[in-house]
Amino acid sequence: MAELRKAILTGTYEASRVHDELRTRDRWEANPGRIDVFAAIDYFRLPLMFRPMEGLLGAYLVDPAPGVLVNIRRPVSVRRYTAAHELGHFRLQHRPSLDGEDLIARTPFAARTGYDEREAEADAFAIAFLLPPWFVLGQMQRHGWKAADMRQPVNVYQLGLRAGVSYEATCYALKNYRVITTATCHELVEITLKTVKQKLVPEYAPPNWHLDVWQLNQRDNGSFVEAAPGDVVDVSLFEHSGGGYLWDVGGVSKSDLELVADRREHLQAEGAVGGHVVRRITAKAKTPGFGSVQLVERRPWEPGVEPLSSYRFSYDISEAGKTGLLEAQLDRMVEEAG
Repeated sequence: MAELRKAILTGTYEASRVHDELRTRDRWEANPGRIDVFAAIDYFRLPLMFRPMEGLLGAYLVDPAPGVLVNIRRPVSVRRYTAAHELGHFRLQHRPSLDGEDLIARTPFAARTGYDEREAEADAFAIAFLLPPWFVLGQMQRHGWKAADMRQPVNVYQLGLRAGVSYEATCYALKNYRVITTATCHELVEITLKTVKQKLVPEYAPPNWHLDVWQLNQRDNGSFVEAAPGDVVDVSLFEHSGGGYLWDVGGVSKSDLELVADRREHLQAEGAVGGHVVRRITAKAKTPGFGSVQLVERRPWEPGVEPLSSYRFSYDISEAGKTGLLEAQLDRMVEEAG
């Protein structure tokens, strides 16, 4: 156990050093979003190749020169975690490593025996790099989450989406940062993620629940959503319907999202005159694309009047990435060759 604790500290400390070198926190505070692990790999001029692989999620190679392979046939969160793990091998000066499917099923924070020290270091690096303490704190402050709120699987899931890591990895990161207890962590990881998603959009019945469900509210104004076709964005906004103000959802139809549900939930007794309501707007990522959705709250009979309020979120809907070298690295090679 002492060796495992040392491995966790080593990997976590190295991730912190990389963030300091890249000034990641300053960049994130200026433009909150997911930490770009692929850009970090490129910063160190470490070739990153995406390709389909059988039985492997990724690999760190050193001969003839250091490089990283990532399996393109996996969800974005898995590709991101795998890339961070391989970056950890590189920064920790490990020997070559072939990483199989067990990479996403294990964690050094579960205190299991028989954990390879190098893999424990790289796993700890990956979690600390993608979900550092300041990222967790920043997201909790933005959404008004207290430590007690992180005992709720819905909040843990939403934090993981914003970090671009798996639900399980988020649970263990919260445990490592002592936001939740070990017992709570164990309870959370036993919960089926499908039930969490269904709770977020109970009226929606997709073909399957492999999709992700982004839950946005007033605190997410200006947020950036990274999704795949089929993912769902559920927006909850206070609506001053008692004063005749309604949210205009026309911005959804002008985007790469498709409106699948639009409803109102009363905050006071149903039918109360002037009662405040929450407008729930559920949209599905329809096709790959990059853009934003602008919503405005106004009186329908006053189209030329300044809206009472507005809400905006940007999105990047992308399918599985391209096979081959990281696009930024390929572009640079072409530029240098020209």
